[in-house]
Amino acid sequence: MSADQAEIVPPSSSSSAQIPTRPCCSLLYDELTEEYHFSVFDKCRACNNPVACHPRKFLLANPSQSSRGNNETVKCLIRLSSSIPKWTKSTVCHTYLSSLERLLSNHDIPVSEWYRVFAYVTSSDSEAEWIQTHIISPRLSWDESSKLFTKQFRNADYTSNLRHEYRSCKQRKNESVQDYAFRFKSLCTQLDISDSNIDAIDIFVRGLYSNIFREYKRTESQETRAGQGNKHNSLDYVIEVCIDVDVTERTVGLSMDRSQAKPSGDSAKSKYCSFQKTNSHNTIECRTKKSAENNSNNTSSVNSENQNTCPNRNSNYPRITCFTCK
Repeated sequence: MSADQAEIVPPSSSSSAQIPTRPCCSLLYDELTEEYHFSVFDKCRACNNPVACHPRKFLLANPSQSSRGNNETVKCLIRLSSSIPKWTKSTVCHTYLSSLERLLSNHDIPVSEWYRVFAYVTSSDSEAEWIQTHIISPRLSWDESSKLFTKQFRNADYTSNLRHEYRSCKQRKNESVQDYAFRFKSLCTQLDISDSNIDAIDIFVRGLYSNIFREYKRTESQETRAGQGNKHNSLDYVIEVCIDVDVTERTVGLSMDRSQAKPSGDSAKSKYCSFQKTNSHNTIECRTKKSAENNSNNTSSVNSENQNTCPNRNSNYPRITCFTCK
């Protein structure tokens, strides 16, 4: 008998109800019926045994700390059973498991006991029996139970769409490498793709912006020549290098934008163009004024030449119509 199972005390002769002596969880019959309002025909969510199988007296010779902790965890989960979201065939596994993690963390349930929550996620008898057999009875860790649950209950169409999204994943417009990496790692987690998968590393790198891709390849070549090329067989390391490249590119671009920005404050107020009535430049630097002066000089020279050849400049000649300087 395990540490969290109860030793059942046979009922006295005065007891009218005979309780079967079967190993079950540490919850009492009285707790299930009075505190949690179970009937004798219901099944306990903790051990999947009928309520009638639970002892009326909890008697352990040397109760360990782990058994007391398990008892408190089961009680807490029963109280939370109405708040635990139910699994449906249209539910997305990754999102659903994340919501369970948040719920369990907020109520300070030990991570080692998280696998017990799967006893409350479905109302189907067949699904509950599979969960009891493959997750709860073996007492799997949270990571193992989550992977097994996802593999068993994940929708086939969703998996197909997930693989298509994984294959075509690229960095979006105005998206940082860090955000792109978060999306890509989420897809890898849902598809159970390892960190050392060469195909995943290649898809991630080819989805980067062209400038970041070139800088990453240059860094990879330098480290390969230095004998450190094996580091690039890890997706996490590749992401770290690409994030550093992206931050450097953005910092350089921001510095160039600041250096090319228009002057403001006192430096802007010290400039003034009397021709265009603006403080963006001085009058002596005004190209519009210079262009206007050049056009004016050209017009004056043309008029002077026309006056020298005009037949009306000498009054001795008869007045004629001049089409040049009329």
